[in-house]
Amino acid sequence: MTLPVSKHWYFAYGSNLQTDLLGRYIDDPAGRESRWFEVPHALYFGGHSLRWNGPVAFLSLRSHASRTWSRAYAVGEGELEQICRGENGVETSVGSALDALGVGEWAEVDGEWTDDPQLGKYNAVLRGPDIDGGSSFTFTTGRTLPLGTPPTPYVDAIRTGLRDRLSAEEANGYLTSRREGLNGDNTRFLTT
Repeated sequence: MTLPVSKHWYFAYGSNLQTDLLGRYIDDPAGRESRWFEVPHALYFGGHSLRWNGPVAFLSLRSHASRTWSRAYAVGEGELEQICRGENGVETSVGSALDALGVGEWAEVDGEWTDDPQLGKYNAVLRGPDIDGGSSFTFTTGRTLPLGTPPTPYVDAIRTGLRDRLSAEEANGYLTSRREGLNGDNTRFLTT
């Protein structure tokens, strides 16, 4: 597939590293152009997902010495919106925030947010590096969430996605190092 006209990329760092899981939100992610890179934002696990029955992955909003493996997929107009809606389970709008963000900057996603902690966890859009002349974006959280150990099926989904880039040993070491010391809440990942 060629790069869509919009010149946007969506970069995944959690279960959407696995193309068949990203296929819940957009058509044929396996057939799209994709690029692997390490983003200078820490990966952590928090909140609670009904789908996975436990904490899920997020990226810190601020730059961090810890780097996170990410896979960027070329996306067309409106597909970032589809991914955001799918991840949040509510209507969202990200279009107005995209043009104003510089690399490493983030903005709140407009959405029909509720007090339900299961919905709207991915309420922040984070701009990543430019890729082949196009801007890249992902979704993370600006909400305070409890940290926790992710469930085994969720970790396995990330591990399967990482296996397109890393050896089994590298993927296991990478995931193990990011699941250590998870207590309290994610405040340290939200502020500078």
